[in-house]
Amino acid sequence: MNYLKKPSYNFAGIGDEAGDPIEKQIQAIRELGWSHIELRSVNQKDITALGDADFEHVCRVLEGAEIKVCGVGSGIANWSRDAALDLQKDLKDAEVLIPRMQRLKAPYVRLMSYKIDGDATSLESLNAKLRIENLKVVCQLFLDAGITPLHENCFNYGGLGVAQTLELLEAIPGLGLIFDTGNPLLSPDLTQLGPPYPRQEAWKVWEQVRDYVRHVHIKDSVCYGELPTNFHFMATQYAYPGAGDADVARILNDLARRGYDGIVSIEPHIADVFHADVTDCEAAWEHKYQVFLNYGRRLMDLVQGAYP
Repeated sequence: MNYLKKPSYNFAGIGDEAGDPIEKQIQAIRELGWSHIELRSVNQKDITALGDADFEHVCRVLEGAEIKVCGVGSGIANWSRDAALDLQKDLKDAEVLIPRMQRLKAPYVRLMSYKIDGDATSLESLNAKLRIENLKVVCQLFLDAGITPLHENCFNYGGLGVAQTLELLEAIPGLGLIFDTGNPLLSPDLTQLGPPYPRQEAWKVWEQVRDYVRHVHIKDSVCYGELPTNFHFMATQYAYPGAGDADVARILNDLARRGYDGIVSIEPHIADVFHADVTDCEAAWEHKYQVFLNYGRRLMDLVQGAYP
């Protein structure tokens, strides 16, 4: 794999995939030689759920280690929340999260566009209007606070196809995108009108949305299973970067060619598969930590062309 120019982006990782305590998360980031971390949870609590003293401890440890927070992965409008029921929960999370993100100097908040009913068989049944109305309200709160809301292309309304992604961007001023390389493989492609629904292809999705992408997650996976007749997760097995079907190397190459100077953040997701036979909790976490390190190193090797 030959880059046309040296990549200008920085690496980061979603810290809770390396460890529960913030100290362990920082240890992994520093061992990889990186200077940025993406926060999602600490001690199995979302950033919004931490007590004030615990949150202040997180801030002090990050400052002491000189690790920058590139963004926060919130639970707002995520794949478990209902657009008709959970707006007040989202607003409460935003109320807590905004001053905390300002304290962390974190520029981006990750959000989604609500859960998908697995029994749904038509876009009309997903009530896009309500999802968009909710997100407009939430996004404006962050924008008014100087924080950029980014939608992730996970298994939620905005991840069901390029048309749905562009629909959100057109309807919600100030909203940008997090592109996760592995997530298109999880979702049916609704550009086809009827079942069975084919799997989305990472590169084809990337080509159509890359101009809106402000942050990148790296996942990879191998596809398997039959095509669904309704809106369900597609079957995949997570893999190291470049070893699956998510076009990771091609997308990394394109990022470098286009002069992307943001963050490329790892979200391995594979440790739970590979340590299925580990029953000791401490051993399981050590395994996850080592997987995180190996994943980061393989990504850097891939960028340097060691895994064409």
